[in-house]
Amino acid sequence: MSTLITDGSRTYAAEAAGLARPRDAGEVRDVLARARRAGTGVCIRGGGYNQGGLNLADGAVQIDTGALDRILDIDVAGRTARVQAGVTWDALREALDPLGLSPRVTQSYGVFTVGGSVSINAHGRNIDTGVLAATVVSLRVMLADGEIVTADRERDADVFRLVLGGLGLVGVLLDVTIELTENHEYRKSRVAVMPTGEYPRTLREVTAAATAEAAESPVHFHYARLAVTPSELWEKLLCVDYRLTPGGRSREPVRSEPLGRVDLLKQRGLFLGCTYSSWMRERRFGWEVQHRARMETVRRNNVAKESIQALSIPRKRSGYWLQEFFLPAHRIVEFLDAGREVLRAERFQLLNTTLRFVPRNTDAFLSYAAEDRVAAVVYFRQPLDEAAVARTVHVMRALLDRALAVGGTYYLSYHRYATAEQLRRAYPAVDDFFRYKAKLDPEFTFRNQFWTHYADTDGDVARYAPDEAAR
Repeated sequence: MSTLITDGSRTYAAEAAGLARPRDAGEVRDVLARARRAGTGVCIRGGGYNQGGLNLADGAVQIDTGALDRILDIDVAGRTARVQAGVTWDALREALDPLGLSPRVTQSYGVFTVGGSVSINAHGRNIDTGVLAATVVSLRVMLADGEIVTADRERDADVFRLVLGGLGLVGVLLDVTIELTENHEYRKSRVAVMPTGEYPRTLREVTAAATAEAAESPVHFHYARLAVTPSELWEKLLCVDYRLTPGGRSREPVRSEPLGRVDLLKQRGLFLGCTYSSWMRERRFGWEVQHRARMETVRRNNVAKESIQALSIPRKRSGYWLQEFFLPAHRIVEFLDAGREVLRAERFQLLNTTLRFVPRNTDAFLSYAAEDRVAAVVYFRQPLDEAAVARTVHVMRALLDRALAVGGTYYLSYHRYATAEQLRRAYPAVDDFFRYKAKLDPEFTFRNQFWTHYADTDGDVARYAPDEAAR
């Protein structure tokens, strides 16, 4: 009997052949063996928040990694932590906090799992490091035949690069060792409103200060919020910096929920109001400035955290969707100018747009940061009827065309708006990725809707098989 499963956006669904929640490597191996004998595929679920169907595949067994939730080792002197794939960022930070340590890169939402974050090569708001892949020391992954591979930048380096940002298509990530740093104190040092055209200069100054060895108090965390009001769409932004406080002595404990009850209700009210009220949308940016302008001193484990509860708004016929574009840092204004024309022409209403700096990193085979990038994250309410979804696909493809025109790319972990041609322009090595996957998984055991949509569109996955690749 099949089971209907859905993704985090409530848009994509699949009829799963079964559900499994293994507690250790032995149970994972048993699940894979049964799937191979039955001739079924396997898809992998982390925290369940993915919006692109990466944890879904029709006729497949879904492996939920939530029971792989042990912190295996914390090396205080070596500043590393080895954790199972199902450990959440909140759980890890709570374990590290009493030791005065923090992950070098983490996500704004603590409910996400470390394994899920590795599989999409997540990035944070800290500009001193950037992508999570840069902090992964090693990982253990179980391949389709049950073999466990321990991989790093020297041992099985090809497997290492394929798993980082590999969307769960290479194997089941069992555990990962990541780098840690001191749980430094930071103070919010700047909250400034500026025209979008001034941002590249500001960003150059911020990133230069972040990497300067002589800087006594560098900026390590930085982001910007763009105005999304119809009258000022992407024309100005709010820039926020967090600067290191050497020798800071605050004793702030780690918080899983960054907002108090009153602020949480305000945030939910703001999202709902801006969804349905043009009056509130026009005033949104000013309220955002007031909210962000409150000065604070905060430990690294709590810097720039966002509330998942603020987004947990009950809804029946709509959802809240994300898309993310990665732009060359020196061409961000070109994209914003072109994208503004698209959004205004289509009268497409955004609820939020955040800019984050992502330093160059090519550890992942499908890297989105082949050079320094600025990530533009757009957030909007999405009605779930067929016509509304088709309209959004049209708009997002138009925005992606503008991103590609300036040498940018997009995040593979969100909705599958991109055409096959756009995917290959954004990630020219994607077919090589599929071929390498086929070498490690010749029976194509690991599947999800990304694989089906882009690699298995015509049912001819044999073209990626090793013998085909060698011809």
